[in-house]
Amino acid sequence: MDDVRQLLAGNVRFQREVFQPQQTRFLALARAQAPRVLFIGCVDSRVPPELITMAELGQMLVIRNVANLVPPAGSNESSVGAVIEFAINAFQIRDIIVCGHTGCGGIAALVHRQGTFEDKSPLGQWLSHAKPILTHTPPPGRGSDNEILQYYVEQNVILQLSHLASYEGIAQAVEARALSLHGWVYHLDTGGLDIYDKHRQCFVPAAAYGV
Repeated sequence: MDDVRQLLAGNVRFQREVFQPQQTRFLALARAQAPRVLFIGCVDSRVPPELITMAELGQMLVIRNVANLVPPAGSNESSVGAVIEFAINAFQIRDIIVCGHTGCGGIAALVHRQGTFEDKSPLGQWLSHAKPILTHTPPPGRGSDNEILQYYVEQNVILQLSHLASYEGIAQAVEARALSLHGWVYHLDTGGLDIYDKHRQCFVPAAAYGV
């Protein structure tokens, strides 16, 4: 209850310190939104998309779920697909980002603790959309548990990008160069991002792009 009271008090402070000074902008957004980015991230409480990117209000649509998964087109999971359809048709989204993060509990459960949850449980069924990453073997240079987990976090981002491409609307937009897909990994310990370079087929620090 104390946490809820704190959140409610935070809303009162938000109205006074943020909303009122920017009332014109908030009222404009109340009438319409025009996001150009769809961000697909993990539900982890330490990875708030708007905070780690310093995004402006109304700049991004956001999907958050366990392990930042995108069930492939035609699967029984339709919630992510519904947002994708909404984003493409309603807003002509220009960029879609799949963002994983170091220390991801969902990927750790899949990789290191197989069998501790039932495959038919909600979590087990959901994580089945990441299971193909288990066919990959970490390179010799990644020997610690954290390095191995990060490897699979990266492989999961790449896999989910391929799942995105299975949606007809996305495939068509990418081919027409009207849409770009991006893979990111957020580092909890530094606050930095690694970006997937599809030409080199590896993740490189965002700073390497001169941002």
